[in-house]
Amino acid sequence: MSHEAIQSILDERHESRFSSLRDLVLRTNISQPVMENLVKVGACDSFGSRESLLLELPDLLQIRHKVGIRTKPLFEYEQPESYVSNDAHYDSPKDKMLVERELLYLDLSAHPLDFCNLKDGFTRIKDLPTIATGKTVKIAGSVIRYQTPPTRNGKRVVYIVMEDGTGIADVTVFSDVQERCGSVLFQEGWLVVKGKIQRRGPKALSVIAQDLAPIAVGDSSSLSCPPSSTESIGTAN
Repeated sequence: MSHEAIQSILDERHESRFSSLRDLVLRTNISQPVMENLVKVGACDSFGSRESLLLELPDLLQIRHKVGIRTKPLFEYEQPESYVSNDAHYDSPKDKMLVERELLYLDLSAHPLDFCNLKDGFTRIKDLPTIATGKTVKIAGSVIRYQTPPTRNGKRVVYIVMEDGTGIADVTVFSDVQERCGSVLFQEGWLVVKGKIQRRGPKALSVIAQDLAPIAVGDSSSLSCPPSSTESIGTAN
């Protein structure tokens, strides 16, 4: 959004709250693409369903064009009338999440793992503290950060910070697993990790990885790492 569009909303909202999508469209100078994106990410959910608002929007913009608006940008991108598809679905949980990720780079209404077909046997990260030390678990999540601090014996240990929407987990990957799963380790943003629970204190819990695999949306239960040389692991990072 441009500064002018944001200021237009703030100025009008300072005068009075917006009562409907029609009220918002007619009182501001927001362009059609921006208005559509606001609807898609849920900024106008209090006015109705996203699908109905998107279908209503072109007519409201035509009305605004006829009656004129208070201020108009010097250059404004004109979106074709077919920009909003009549068969588009923006109210399903998955579609809401995809639009949020595309436009905001955030997952607000849902988490991608909510729509993965994770079979029985997976442990949510929030439940890891309830698992006994030494027990084998299988978790799935997105990689937040890699850490590869130097070690005294020269063998590199990779620490992964992962999240699954319920919590954050620390995963430790030793050299033997790096050799087998190096390509998966550094090239996949979403991982399935099988490993053992380790504790070094009351709150210092980590998962010692035994196997790594990419998340497969259709079936995430398998774990198989392709062969990978130590050299390829080094260059991947």
